[in-house]
Amino acid sequence: MISMAGALLASLALIGRPVEGSSLACSARARTAEASPGLGAHRDDRADASAFAVKLEMTCKNLGKAALRISKHNLPWVNPNVVELISVELNDGAKTLKRSGLIADPIPTVVTIPVGGSVIGSIDLLESFPELVESLARGGVVVFWSYAPEMIPSYSLETSAGAVILGRRGAKSRNR
Repeated sequence: MISMAGALLASLALIGRPVEGSSLACSARARTAEASPGLGAHRDDRADASAFAVKLEMTCKNLGKAALRISKHNLPWVNPNVVELISVELNDGAKTLKRSGLIADPIPTVVTIPVGGSVIGSIDLLESFPELVESLARGGVVVFWSYAPEMIPSYSLETSAGAVILGRRGAKSRNR
């Protein structure tokens, strides 16, 4: 006979398992309001920051065999706290930029991603990294990102990660 505690543990173990064949692949690219790959190369004060935008546009595609459900609050462009972001200047000092502490209120909406479907959104990198304008004025910056989606019911899918290069060295993306 199974004890009450054993039955509870067995049911909790099932909650944390992904649906067989589940897969959500995420990629990202840099989007700027200026066409020049030298974005920020001629900017020398924060007042100029309002003249352009630097976004990390992310696309997450369902490559699995079943529809996926995710809380809107667990999407990286809705809640900046669910994605890891690290920005580093591409110069001899390789300074790591400080990330601002952003607050995101929970949104109880559920998003369903059909098989083959995608969700797309953008993260404002100027909001995430207040020093980004000054760093771009000095040269290039690489932004590393990683995201491990938490699905409904409660289970995690494989982490997606990549990097984008901004500034004088051009806007390039590398995703996994």
